[in-house]
Amino acid sequence: MLLAVVVATGCGRADERPADSAADRSVVRSVDRGPRIEVNLAGLRGEITPGSMQKWADDVSAGDVPTVTAKCWTIAPEYIAERYFADRGILASIFTQVPVSGQAGVAWGRYGGAYGHVPWEEAKSGYPCPRVTLHAGQPQYSDAYVAHIARRFIRRAQGHPINPADTDAAYPLVCAFGRGSITGVGRGNPDDVAVTREALPHGDTRWTVRAGLLTMQMAVKLGGVCVREAS
Repeated sequence: MLLAVVVATGCGRADERPADSAADRSVVRSVDRGPRIEVNLAGLRGEITPGSMQKWADDVSAGDVPTVTAKCWTIAPEYIAERYFADRGILASIFTQVPVSGQAGVAWGRYGGAYGHVPWEEAKSGYPCPRVTLHAGQPQYSDAYVAHIARRFIRRAQGHPINPADTDAAYPLVCAFGRGSITGVGRGNPDDVAVTREALPHGDTRWTVRAGLLTMQMAVKLGGVCVREAS
């Protein structure tokens, strides 16, 4: 099944303000305080820095959308609004569960249902920002999420990363396996991104992303989404 959507992507920051941000061009407002979210780290052996993810949880509980959007700059603001602030009761129930350390990172809840995970590349961050599925049937990665990865990839390749910390060494965005040719990224327009989702057998997904004159093929990797081809 194919689904096409045009997405205006944005960015935030981790410890520094991004070079450019869609959040700067629109108003990001706080919301009312929600239920207390407590992150269960029982059984972990330092995979998540103690106290770091609770900072994220406290900001989400407080309804501080601007702070969370700014610090979770690796994730699309639209994804943050939908997955973090739409139903904080479900979010709280996910992160009270005992975490499991696996190939893709640290996970809470039941995959395919209410579920959250922090990929390894962000696990030791001072402010880890989880990827969240609130209920069965919700795509793990929304089109807005994919568009934001595409935008980050283009901006980085063009020498204008959304954040100084957004480097290939720290946050790899190119697929490690099944990679094709990647050319012409300089022709991409990070502010004009259209995403077409294709559902594959066995629950897999791939995306065709058009950004100006650039077309990219994107796929799921362990813990996230990656660029497979570009031309």
